[in-house]
Amino acid sequence: MANKSYNPVKKFVSAEYSKTNGDSGAAGTVTPKKTSFIPGGAIITDVVIHCTKAVTSSSGTIKVKAGGREVTGDILSSNALAINAVAQPGFTGSATAQKATENGGTIDVVITGTINAGDITIHVGYMEATHHA
Repeated sequence: MANKSYNPVKKFVSAEYSKTNGDSGAAGTVTPKKTSFIPGGAIITDVVIHCTKAVTSSSGTIKVKAGGREVTGDILSSNALAINAVAQPGFTGSATAQKATENGGTIDVVITGTINAGDITIHVGYMEATHHA
């Protein structure tokens, strides 16, 4: 019998948080109108933010939640994020990856304060945590 090899495939999914198109800027967890699902148990390896319209806030913060877990710290700098800015924020704490909850979840933004304007695209890389015998 030949040996079987299993090479996990890295996948990327995206969400678009758009205050312009009606996503809430109020404090709380916001599921953008355009979002993707991260499967349960997936290993989240990357988060990349691309600002497509300048984000402004008088006192707010934005964190990214993916697969049911908060995966980044605040992505705003001095209550703003410039148009065309691209950022690869570190994971929460000193982790170099995060594991999605058992049930997985969508890509969300967690807001404190109020976001006045802005649009961002969030790209999340992950590998499914499946095992083959």
